[in-house]
Amino acid sequence: MRSAQSLVLFGLAIAMSGAGASAQTVDVFDVDHIVVGWDPASGPVAGYYVFVTRNGDAPVLAGVTASLDADVPGVVGDEVSVAVAAYDASGLAGPV
Repeated sequence: MRSAQSLVLFGLAIAMSGAGASAQTVDVFDVDHIVVGWDPASGPVAGYYVFVTRNGDAPVLAGVTASLDADVPGVVGDEVSVAVAAYDASGLAGPV
């Protein structure tokens, strides 16, 4: 059995333009980061905004990427949620 001190919880909300977002919760033990991935959004996509929420705080823009994954750091004991929104060439984001 692992102690609560060695637990980093990551929740992942996956963006799919034109469709409802899906969510998945993953319990991750003994790591200080994870790589999260998502399916490509439909439509003209230039990239993705990656938002991270830690321990119930307000979401923060943690990165911008053209790839379908992002490396998300965590601290032991953190509860981390990740949300992704696709954006078009003008920077306009679709649904999260």
